[in-house]
Amino acid sequence: MTIAQLIDENLVKRLSLNLVRYFPKNNPMLAASLIINGDDYERILRKYLAYEFLSKELIDQIEIDYTDPLKGVNASNSTMDLAKTIGHYGFGHWIECWNNGNDTLTPACKAQRIHSDPGLFGYYPLVDRRNGYYMQIVMMHVVANTSNFGPTEASSSLRLKIKPTIDSIMNASQHS
Repeated sequence: MTIAQLIDENLVKRLSLNLVRYFPKNNPMLAASLIINGDDYERILRKYLAYEFLSKELIDQIEIDYTDPLKGVNASNSTMDLAKTIGHYGFGHWIECWNNGNDTLTPACKAQRIHSDPGLFGYYPLVDRRNGYYMQIVMMHVVANTSNFGPTEASSSLRLKIKPTIDSIMNASQHS
C-alpha cells in the first residue's frame, strides 16, 4: 500500500472528506502538503477532539513533545524559527508556546495543552484540550498559490487576537 492509498483509506474515505488532496501525490509530505477546505477540516477536528477518529491512547502519543531539547531532540534547521515563535512540534502539529523567544516549552505552555497546525494556505486549525474545544481560521477556501505566505501570517495574527475572547466565551458557557 502506498502512502497516498493509506491516506485515502484511513483519512479521506473514513471521514467522508470531499475536497482533500496531498502533494506530491506519489510521495506526500505529511507535515506540509495537505490541501483541504474548511468543511472537511472541521470534520477532522471534531472527531479528533472527541477521540472518535483515533483512540485516546494514540492521540496521547501524537501530542507528545517530539522536539524537546531537554531530551536531546532539537527542531530541524527548517523549523527552528517556527519553534522559537510557535512552540514545539508533536506528530503532525505544533504544541503552542507563542513568542517564547527560545526553544523551551514552558510549564505554563504545557499546561495549556493547545495543539495547532498553522498552514501555508491561511488555515489555522487548533485543538484546546484544556478548555475542551476546537476552532479553525480559514483564510482561503480553495488554494491556488503555494508561494503566498500572507494568508498564514494573517491567520496566525487573527488567532492570537481572538483566542482569548473565545476562551472567555467557552469558559463562561461551561460554568453556566
